[in-house]
Amino acid sequence: MITSKRILTMAALAAAWLALPAPVAAQEEADPNAPIVERIDISNNQFLQKETFLFYISTKVGNRYDERRLKEDFRRLWDTGFVEDLFIDSRDSPTGGRP
Repeated sequence: MITSKRILTMAALAAAWLALPAPVAAQEEADPNAPIVERIDISNNQFLQKETFLFYISTKVGNRYDERRLKEDFRRLWDTGFVEDLFIDSRDSPTGGRP
């Protein structure tokens, strides 16, 4: 059982792009025991406002961590053409714990 919160970092970098499989069509509920998304950071972005990136992703602070949803968010953001390189860095937060 995972008991720590997650920090999500979406970063537009000029060095790496992680190719993920196409998103799954069906929308299912996240695992009720999954950790809570504590923070979403946009880093190394020079041209667009953070709010622009957040508009295109469905993962929100307070949602349950859902890897499938993250892959869908990645694909949606990549398909905008706003970035040349993109990666998602998901990690346990220092505070951890359950909601």
